[in-house]
Amino acid sequence: MSEDTTLIEGKKFKQRIEAACYVTDPVTRECVRIMDAGRALARATGEEVLRNILAEIKAEPTIKGGYAYPQAIRETADIDLLYMRKIDDWEFERAFTLMTPRLAEKGIVLTAFDRKAEVINTNGQIVHRYNFEVKVGPSPVKNHIDVTWGDRRKFPRYPQAKRHGPTFFSKQEANFARYQSFESQAADKLVSALNPNISRWKDYSDLSLLAGMSLDHNVVADEFLVKLMAAGHSADDIMAILIEKPESLSYDFTMAKAGSLEKVLSKYGPSAEKLDAMQVFIDVRDFYQKIRNIVGAARVRKVEGKNPTIDEVKQAFRKAQAEKDKHKTVVNLSDYRLRTGDDLLSHQLKR
Repeated sequence: MSEDTTLIEGKKFKQRIEAACYVTDPVTRECVRIMDAGRALARATGEEVLRNILAEIKAEPTIKGGYAYPQAIRETADIDLLYMRKIDDWEFERAFTLMTPRLAEKGIVLTAFDRKAEVINTNGQIVHRYNFEVKVGPSPVKNHIDVTWGDRRKFPRYPQAKRHGPTFFSKQEANFARYQSFESQAADKLVSALNPNISRWKDYSDLSLLAGMSLDHNVVADEFLVKLMAAGHSADDIMAILIEKPESLSYDFTMAKAGSLEKVLSKYGPSAEKLDAMQVFIDVRDFYQKIRNIVGAARVRKVEGKNPTIDEVKQAFRKAQAEKDKHKTVVNLSDYRLRTGDDLLSHQLKR
């Protein structure tokens, strides 16, 4: 395909994305922006890059994060993949090389990509990041792919069947892949939100969104327990750390997170307007209490062989926390700079 043809196709591609970012208000007939055009373009080109990665790398990943959502509901751009085996740099270099002509046919010019992953620490886990840049018409778009791998303990306990992902613009072809369940995402976000050392406003806002969905709270609690027990700690340890009012879910802490990122969120356009910090705080606090109560009731049911009352669940938590405090000093998570996922779980379970 000639450069002129690619440029023309790129302009058409970009126009479709921009058109999808606006809707007409049925009452006022005014044009209303529902998505940030820049992030939507990054997501759209990211979907095309993802399609080629799924085709060229001979391992099936679980797609984590925002690609499971329609763009208008949760605006995102970067790709987050979890594999069961190590993925070597040459596999991504090969995939990028082979996808270049196919992207060009759709008006997307792959101008740069990392041949060697950048190893970074993100929220307590090691991530291999591949940065890439494309050009759509005259517009450059930077994005990245975060890659992790590990055994079954890193994966959701209840894996999802492969399905078609969401679409958000005209003529978009949905990717057919295995996406992380919303219940598993909620468990991940809850683990992060409970640690004041790594929690981000994004964790709270995502949890607020997930709390408003029709999730199976029992499945969320089960996924949450699996993530905490992956480090090999006991059920009693988990009961001890699930205190009624965690530091990172306090009003002051949550509002401070919201205020510190106000300027950053403003660049995301319409998504910032949907965020009410107070409502997010209420949603996350209530969601935590629901999951905590399910975990506590399950523990009493297993130990005592009965369906407990609310008071009996509260008593079980108090007993576990009192016994834990007798044997060791309570750990303040904010005293630590955590480096791995296991570090996070280990320190949480000492609380």
